[in-house]
Amino acid sequence: MAAADAALSHPHPTTQNANGAYIVAMAHLLSHPDDSVGAWTAAKDALKSRGKGDTTDAAQWLDEGRTGNLGFDTCRQNMGFQYTFVLAFYHLFARVVLRGRNEGRSSARR
Repeated sequence: MAAADAALSHPHPTTQNANGAYIVAMAHLLSHPDDSVGAWTAAKDALKSRGKGDTTDAAQWLDEGRTGNLGFDTCRQNMGFQYTFVLAFYHLFARVVLRGRNEGRSSARR
């Protein structure tokens, strides 16, 4: 449903697939606030199960966000959705995994 919603303003299937994966990850975090690995896994699984279009680019962006390999040269050339998507997952891991439990609350609740 999130991918269909994204189609209203973003006609490219990669953007639609990434939007769907992002929504799945956020839904996971609402029920499991400190589980960034589970959110990433849920997003990755959502891309794998998506039967429409090629999900290779969106899956690569998801991996870049998790590993911190941000590919800023690519992101600068494609300012906008890709840049935002990669940084969202980068910050999810940088804040929740590295600091979340130590501070007693996750960035998803801030």
